[in-house]
Amino acid sequence: IYAINGQDGSDTTNAVPYLFRYDIANNSWTQMADAPGTWGYGSDIISGENGKLYAVRARAYDSFWSYDISSDSWSDTLPSIPSPYQVYSQNGHPLVYSSVSYGSDPVYCENGCIYSFRGNNNRQFFRFDISLSQWYSGFADIPSAIGGVHYGSAMAFDSTNGDIYASRGYNTDEFMKYDIDLETWDADATDTPDLPGGLGMYYGGSLTYLNGYVYALPANNRPEFLRYNISAGSWDSILTPAYASNDYDGDLMVFVPNGTD
Repeated sequence: IYAINGQDGSDTTNAVPYLFRYDIANNSWTQMADAPGTWGYGSDIISGENGKLYAVRARAYDSFWSYDISSDSWSDTLPSIPSPYQVYSQNGHPLVYSSVSYGSDPVYCENGCIYSFRGNNNRQFFRFDISLSQWYSGFADIPSAIGGVHYGSAMAFDSTNGDIYASRGYNTDEFMKYDIDLETWDADATDTPDLPGGLGMYYGGSLTYLNGYVYALPANNRPEFLRYNISAGSWDSILTPAYASNDYDGDLMVFVPNGTD
């Protein structure tokens, strides 16, 4: 499991470029090579399932980097977020990886794609094609009927059906679906059932997918843990142990297959 350090609140003087690796079998942490720049609000990393991690720096930068796991080295030569855009601090976890290829002449995402939100209540949605090493924008911005994403936004890739599920964040309960093959979002905020009980996702909100369910941490200093049953189109609440602490800014969920890193 890999993790970045972030920064101390909005104080960018405390921002650092650290990357850490957690060895599950040995229950130990190792500090890896520093990133090309410091992290901050909105920074995120994601696996490209090709021996590399991909990262956005955020904090209103357009920087996009890759990290080679085998050589413990970073590259800052990848194309930046499409001009004139950037990834803002007012975001949650803006990145998600998809293994779905689609289209013909050309075929997109033959070796997977990285998708990113812009954040700061904007509706822009970007796609990086790994095999082509190219960004795309303007193909499927979030509909105005739903609105832009902000703090607490997150995405999860449904590898069974080839869809991306996303939360809008900003303490709203809005939950939406993106069809990769059709390049379309829900047309309206009511198309996919929202989080139950009026719960909103905010600081620290996180999503992950596993075996037909999207799991959600609404966070914002709350203990709730939810899951969305994709086939049934409904939400369940999962009992949170009494000893579990509340979730807040910077939280993230990951699924680890077979207990390996």
